[in-house]
Amino acid sequence: MNALRALLGLVAALGLQVALARIWPDTGRFVSLLLVLVVTYGVSGSQRSAIFMGCLAGLLNDVWLQAGAFGISGFKWTLLGWLLGSVNMRLDLGHTPGRFGAGVAVVLGDSVLNGVLARLLDQPNEPRGIWILLLQASLTGLLAAMIGSMVDRSKATGPRVGAPGWRSAG
Repeated sequence: MNALRALLGLVAALGLQVALARIWPDTGRFVSLLLVLVVTYGVSGSQRSAIFMGCLAGLLNDVWLQAGAFGISGFKWTLLGWLLGSVNMRLDLGHTPGRFGAGVAVVLGDSVLNGVLARLLDQPNEPRGIWILLLQASLTGLLAAMIGSMVDRSKATGPRVGAPGWRSAG
């Protein structure tokens, strides 16, 4: 069930990102919904699920949304998912300010890793302006906090005993 939920999340995030890019072509400069998914799994799931989601979301980003060397986003986001999962095991980031901070930190980490990997692979690197980077970090943090709150709310208001969809154990 969790794997199905992760797959549906990836498909939904990719579909929404592509649809937004058709409406507003500069969407990718300001928000990456696949990266928001990595933050969500890094904060609310296990370290293993954050690594898995980072790898899949990064590879999907490389295939569908980004030109350049294949696998760079997959590597960066796997590493960021691992780091975020490690920090989440030690600090509780499962609240709104923690999710916001995690989203901001992941975007800043992605930007740093992008520059380092582009230099190592002799790829052209267009550094983002500081205002665009801050706007992208803020939007990613806000989306991660909103999505995390919605997930928490849906878990808290899950099926009740006797409600439709409730099944007894046995």
